[in-house]
Amino acid sequence: GAGGGAPPPPGRGGGGAEAGGAEPVNGPAAQGGPPAVPGPVSFSQIAAFRRCPLLCWLRYWARLPAPSPSSGGPAPGPSADVDPRLLGGLLHAAIRSLLDAGRWPGRGSPPGPGELEGLVCALGASRGWPAGAAGPYLSRAGRILETLWGGPLASLEPWPGGVELEVSWLWPGRGTRMVAVVDCLARTGRGRPLILDFKATGGLSRPAMEEYGHQLRLYRMGLIALEPEMAGAGLAVYHLPSGRLVPVAGGTDDDEATRRMVDEALEGMEAGRFPPAEACRKGAPVYCAYRPLCPYAAPVGGGAEAPRGGEGGEAGEGAGGEGRRGGDASGGGGEGEGGEMWEV
Repeated sequence: GAGGGAPPPPGRGGGGAEAGGAEPVNGPAAQGGPPAVPGPVSFSQIAAFRRCPLLCWLRYWARLPAPSPSSGGPAPGPSADVDPRLLGGLLHAAIRSLLDAGRWPGRGSPPGPGELEGLVCALGASRGWPAGAAGPYLSRAGRILETLWGGPLASLEPWPGGVELEVSWLWPGRGTRMVAVVDCLARTGRGRPLILDFKATGGLSRPAMEEYGHQLRLYRMGLIALEPEMAGAGLAVYHLPSGRLVPVAGGTDDDEATRRMVDEALEGMEAGRFPPAEACRKGAPVYCAYRPLCPYAAPVGGGAEAPRGGEGGEAGEGAGGEGRRGGDASGGGGEGEGGEMWEV
């Protein structure tokens, strides 16, 4: 359910998740005024708002779980091969477990099949997977972690206590509380602090890297309050599927662009402006996990006929987001050329 007394999704009039109903309105502001920002704001919320304000409202204000695109309900288990988001959750859990235990890439042996099997079985049990469904996950995760163990992270030094570091701070000029979960802190061979984010899904295309840049620069802004040394920290993503450590732009101009981006998103949230993305209003059949709940959603793979009460499709999932405990929140741009390899 919506929880917390949230108003019905725009255009639904409280009529449930079926397509149709009342004529859509321009966000929840038209249903009783601007809503309060729900709790601390994360980069995931900011990124969702930038992709599609209506998506942000459905996920964070109404707190509606994303239904399965095929059945309209939560998926009970993995697909025939692997679900990238479930694989991301497994990889984040495995990496966290290893780093928490003081095991760093290049030092000692990578996790054995027994360790991975325990993690996969625990993840599968929590999701009700049928017997034997975990096999493809074991194989894929094993290959990725083996590459991680012999890859560029082996030349970095771990930062004590720098694994999945939770950071909270007040956004200057607004007093909005921001929150972040930083995957990993490290030092390069030259002693420079490095803020790392593991990406299990999503690509290294230019739009994806720009989004990752906003994410990591925001993390650095929060970390500076705890560790002044972080003002000079480098920023990088480790792309788990390819084993690449890719730097992210972090200069003064880039920081200013991120501040403007956050200010604009917070202003829109506080004003209650939650329209659908422009592509959706134009009827583009764009994939989005919330399509069954969106009055603007157009069919995927077909024409742009909009369901009754709407005139388009909702924005798809994009890059970025917190790699939170229990799952990888990154989605994102398609595969493409990324930045140069980070020399450490």
